[in-house]
This record gives sequence, C-alpha cells and structure tokens, in this order.
Amino acid sequence: MLRQAVREQDPTLPLFDIAAMPDVVSRSVGPRSVASGILSAFAFIALFLSLLGIYGVLAYSTGERTKEIGIRLALGAEPRETMRMVVKSGGTLTVVGLATGLGGFLAFARVLSGVTYGVSPRDLATIVVASVVLMTCINTH
Repeated sequence: MLRQAVREQDPTLPLFDIAAMPDVVSRSVGPRSVASGILSAFAFIALFLSLLGIYGVLAYSTGERTKEIGIRLALGAEPRETMRMVVKSGGTLTVVGLATGLGGFLAFARVLSGVTYGVSPRDLATIVVASVVLMTCINTH
C-alpha cells in the first residue's frame, strides 16, 4: 500500500528498505540494547561476588577474634558491647571497600558512557542504591 501511494504521488521516487518505524528503531537500538543487557548481567554478578567477598572477609576477621570475644565475655563484657565492637569493625571494612570501589567506578565511568543506554554512568541514584544494598546485606549478616 505504501509503495502504491508513493508511486501515485511521484512515480520517479526510488523506494527501498521500507519498514515500520518500530522495526527501524529496534534495528538501530538493538546492538546497544544487547550490550546493555550483557553489562547488566555482569553488574549483577559483580554485585553478588562483592557481597560474597565482603561477607567472607567479615567472617574471617570475626573468626580470628573468637578467642578475644570469648575472653571479653568471660571477663564480664556486655554481649551488646561485644556485638557493637564486631559490627563497628565490619562497618569500617565495608566503608573502606565502598570508598575504594566508588573511586574505581568514577575513574572508569567514562569508559561505561559509550555502552550504557538511557542511564548516565555517573547517575547518583544508581551509585547510592548499589552502596545501600551492599551496606544493608553485609551489616544484616
């Protein structure tokens, strides 16, 4: 129908590669969409591995202090104070790790700008949400 309508208006007008607009848009955005999907998958894997790594470091550092914690409790330390000491130590390690990770992220944000679609690599909301997720998941264990 489109070819016939154009030929009625101007028979000398060349027609090629006729497609609906959604098809044209999907062809132009498709490769970037696939790259964004792969990047998102790797981001979720990285988030999981970072959670696992931080949990492992905290478990190891707490395990190394088991004798110290036992002696403190035996000498009359409040369990709440002992728990606060462990959480403070873990929180310090987590904050240092987050600061290091954010520094690395901001350093490589320019590389990510060519791959992301619809989101700025320096999107403050994304950075805050990822940091809060890490802090919440680690500090609740």
